[in-house]
Amino acid sequence: MMHKTINFSLAILLIFLYFAEVNHSENFRSYDLIVPWSALYPSRKLHLNEIKNLSAWINQATPKDAIILSDSDHIRYFSKRSILGANSIPLKINKLLTWKNSKILLKDFLNDPHNYEAINSFHEYGINYIVVPRNFSGMFPTVYSSEAYKIIKVP
Repeated sequence: MMHKTINFSLAILLIFLYFAEVNHSENFRSYDLIVPWSALYPSRKLHLNEIKNLSAWINQATPKDAIILSDSDHIRYFSKRSILGANSIPLKINKLLTWKNSKILLKDFLNDPHNYEAINSFHEYGINYIVVPRNFSGMFPTVYSSEAYKIIKVP
């Protein structure tokens, strides 16, 4: 009986957190692929279409073992590539430190594109490409560009 009560309580908590996050966040999460939120939030649909196009390019133009640095969870799904820096927390405990460090790395690089410590870390983590806002200006060559994003190649 106690297990049923705990399971029910956890289910209610997860439902509450789900709706609280959906209603107060502009970020995408994996449930956006299942629930048709685009009917409720049209701007999210435009963003998702851009992510799909960007991901299609990644899938076609990059090697299967390419590692992409991005904060979008959807790129992993649509491009079928390894993504560092995304919001999805890894399921394996030994990957948590890499996940945390890659999020910090992306933030540091976006704040200072000439941050040599971050640039050296790209090679340490094997990062080949970085998805950045279109207005981002740095020293790496742009290999893809869209209305909101561009992909830069790490030399």
